[in-house]
Amino acid sequence: MVRGSQCVPVIDVREPERRRILAALDTLGDGRTQVVEVVGEPGMGKTWLLATLAEVASSRGMVVLSNRCTESRPNALVRSLADLVCTGSAGTGYERLFPPAADPPGEGPHWPGLNTGEGRDMVFHALRGMLGGPDPRGVVLTIDDFHRADVASIEMIEQLVHRPVEGPLLVVIAQRPRQASPRTRGVLAHGVELGTVSRVELRPLTPAQSAELAGLPPGDPRARRLHRESTGVPLYLMALAGELRDGRIPEHLATLIMDEIGQLGPCESLIVAAAAVLDEDWDLETLSAVAEVRPERTREALTTLTERDLLRPAGHSPTYTFRHPLVRRIVHTTTGRAWQVAAHRRATEFLARRGAPAGRRA
Repeated sequence: MVRGSQCVPVIDVREPERRRILAALDTLGDGRTQVVEVVGEPGMGKTWLLATLAEVASSRGMVVLSNRCTESRPNALVRSLADLVCTGSAGTGYERLFPPAADPPGEGPHWPGLNTGEGRDMVFHALRGMLGGPDPRGVVLTIDDFHRADVASIEMIEQLVHRPVEGPLLVVIAQRPRQASPRTRGVLAHGVELGTVSRVELRPLTPAQSAELAGLPPGDPRARRLHRESTGVPLYLMALAGELRDGRIPEHLATLIMDEIGQLGPCESLIVAAAAVLDEDWDLETLSAVAEVRPERTREALTTLTERDLLRPAGHSPTYTFRHPLVRRIVHTTTGRAWQVAAHRRATEFLARRGAPAGRRA
């Protein structure tokens, strides 16, 4: 967080993980593909770690491409490899290998060959030729948010794991374990067994690491409170430390935490806002009443929100909760005031009809 006016980078408290991932750069000269999986819950520092790797690799003169899987572009790995083999940089190679066809009415762009083995073989053939060429520089490819990857990207990782390309290639993917597909987890786990995949797991910070990141002495009661309230998640800890210092959560950190909320559809946004009003564990019926959304639509929205890991089932009960209290608090403070007041009234009335105790209604 801050020591005086200086920011303490997250990577400072991730030095063991940083050393492990940078060690992969030192072995690029061995001439074989390496795949590294960086795994951790939201806010654990995966993106910072990838950015650090890319910066160091670039300073060593390596070819570096960084990309991110999104809902609109889940094929980030395919695009990056195609860009690499065609141009050595990002931007045009994918379109050369997979030129856009005429779009059917009402549908998004279609990329011929993207989901075919022939198309992927085309990329791998070109990749082998490029890595076996006269340029001795290593190639580093980082893909963030791989839990959103499409089938083509997963199959490319599978091919890299089982049929490594001869040449100095390092592919580093970062993903959230709860949202990664079973197939992706299985492919990478098998790669660990084969020795073609290394796994770097980002765990919650220790109390000492939390104090260091917050710029506080380890025994400071504020450091202990920040560690407890953040549950050791660096992003949440920095946000809470900023609030402790300035009286409010820094805007750029709140934006990062709210990033996924902004990508939700209207119904899912209503359900999240209603969940923030209810605060504690709540079930589908209560949520439906407060959001004024039909139960069947509420059920669909809950499925989407749990898949995104914004909401989580509360143990084995039929209730749900936010993945972290800070996410709930930021959602609550950014919801429109007029809607929020009406939602609180609906919550109070519904809980009263259920016979909830006065404390819960309050």
